[in-house]
Amino acid sequence: MLLIVAAIERSLDGRTRTAPLAQITELRRFTAADRAYTKLLPENFHRPMRALGYMPVLDFTKAQVADRAEHYHQGAIAKVGRLFCPLTPRWLLDLYQQIRSAKNERERIPLREQLQEIESYALTRKDTLDDRGTERFSCPATKLNCPWAQEREGRGTPKKGPVPVVIDLDTHRARAAHPAARPTVEPPELPLDDAPKCCRQSSVTAQAHVMPRMRQELPWQTPSWALAYQTLRAHIEGGNGRLKSVDSALHARERRQPRGRVAQTLLSAITVMVHNIKELEQYLAASKKSAVTGLDLGASDVLPPYPTVGETVTARSLGISRSP
Repeated sequence: MLLIVAAIERSLDGRTRTAPLAQITELRRFTAADRAYTKLLPENFHRPMRALGYMPVLDFTKAQVADRAEHYHQGAIAKVGRLFCPLTPRWLLDLYQQIRSAKNERERIPLREQLQEIESYALTRKDTLDDRGTERFSCPATKLNCPWAQEREGRGTPKKGPVPVVIDLDTHRARAAHPAARPTVEPPELPLDDAPKCCRQSSVTAQAHVMPRMRQELPWQTPSWALAYQTLRAHIEGGNGRLKSVDSALHARERRQPRGRVAQTLLSAITVMVHNIKELEQYLAASKKSAVTGLDLGASDVLPPYPTVGETVTARSLGISRSP
């Protein structure tokens, strides 16, 4: 709730005021939002959150991953917040729509495994966001066998001698560096001067207006994204469930007698505030009943010793709470 209020609160001169949230907490990491937030204007959500140091973890709608949502930037394919080689196989790009149309997680897992092959075609982020919001992306020539890239870099023949016949299979770098481990693309019979800009240059610039609502640090539907999004969303939905319980009943507007959007909004905010206070009181009460931890040491207290060999000490046996 505090994240949302700080993100959309605006001052009289039109600039977003993000100082209140920065004063409340020093935690800076990933923050999740449902699919409705990807439709907001970037200046109302995405840019204020990034200005605070948060990295949005976003999910997309079917319309945002459809073929008609694709476009080209600097010759590269812009899709789901990423830039891909213009020679990316179509069946790999269509996997995003299949994942979005999947009914449950059981159907998505095998599709995510197939989607890992698209990483060889994704442009690599070379530089992070600058003060203008632009980023630099490099050609995936190190992950592909591309004649255009070899011609561009003057690598028609390997500079370091012939390709080794014997490979150390126990070394990941040796396996990945061998051309046989990389996909091969076949560009059309065109001179390099007529190739897309991302193929003529080793790196290109992505301006701030390119996919501003969809760009995120964790690529969509990768294992790292799925772990972060599912964990954060489960925590959020758990809080929503408590807000909709019998005591709070945030979803039941008939329990709030005043009419009008303003009155209902204010009463909803007060309900959330009261619920947060109750959660904090319950946490403090549980902390006082639990054993002393490293965060609650007094002047004459000492930390408990480490367990000796054959002795197991768990958080439950010490009474340490895992609540944030």
